[in-house]
Amino acid sequence: MDSAIKQAYSILKSWRRSYLKGNRSRAKPTVKKRFVRIKETLYSYRDGRIKVGIKPYEEYLLFDVSKAWFLSRAKGEMGELILRENVMFKTFIFQNSTIAMN
Repeated sequence: MDSAIKQAYSILKSWRRSYLKGNRSRAKPTVKKRFVRIKETLYSYRDGRIKVGIKPYEEYLLFDVSKAWFLSRAKGEMGELILRENVMFKTFIFQNSTIAMN
């Protein structure tokens, strides 16, 4: 839930800054692409599967990424997940930067 609040606050803050500079109209921003960020603490990775908890010990989403092409190439630590309506992005954290792979 804190992820949704953080994203909404960021969108409004960006709109306000642009509005005060005169780069935006008075119409408030709307969300065009629905997505959710899932922190590292809210999912687990075992045996090539990513398990995202919805309700503790009851309901979860399971993604099988054991045959994904990027697992053998990525040398960083796994970061957060970004879920859209039809695709999941897995971010990897390298020592100096973050790269998203889908």
